[in-house]
Amino acid sequence: MTAVGIPTTGAGPAARTTSNRWIALTGVLFALLLGAAVVMTSGEPAAKNATKVQAWVVKHSSLIGGSFVITTAAVIVGLLFLVWLHSHLGRDGGWLGSLFLVGVVVFALSGAVGAGIDAALSQDTKHLSTDTVQTLASLGQNLNYPMTCIGLALMYLAAGFLIRRTGLLPGWLSWVSWLFALLAASIVLGFVPLAGSALWMIVVGIYLAARPPVEG
Repeated sequence: MTAVGIPTTGAGPAARTTSNRWIALTGVLFALLLGAAVVMTSGEPAAKNATKVQAWVVKHSSLIGGSFVITTAAVIVGLLFLVWLHSHLGRDGGWLGSLFLVGVVVFALSGAVGAGIDAALSQDTKHLSTDTVQTLASLGQNLNYPMTCIGLALMYLAAGFLIRRTGLLPGWLSWVSWLFALLAASIVLGFVPLAGSALWMIVVGIYLAARPPVEG
């Protein structure tokens, strides 16, 4: 059985190990994409100031368009990596494994929503009224951000217990995961685990590439 759980014939241990290594490294790629997407739109003004938001969006429409492309790629790569990780980390985790996957899906949906908002802002900026731009910015900041925090809180809460249960990853990562879950649940400090997720994914990706999980 391959890393994604699809039965194959003639795939020996060496082939499965190589496959696991490559998929594990998508965690590093996801971290780079996630970090780039966050940085590219980090200067956007608060949505409550319609004039500043309009001016910023018009000036940085190309940057927002780039964020749309990178965020879309991050969602795709991130789902590949995190669903693969779930197949090992949460394979026998019962409801905790399901909770991890729910968190992943909510996190991915927040990224998809963010990408859609970036696409609308970058492509239709000159044709949108100030009020419309403000509404889109408000959705990005007041709808998308809480979704991101909820997804991260659920994902990291479950990950902490699954890491302790399976021993697949270093034990200290469980404490980091629980800290990220707490900060994400606070909403106010949710930006910390969002930014920290890049480092978490890099550590997990490199660790599992160096020590590929054994197929069941």
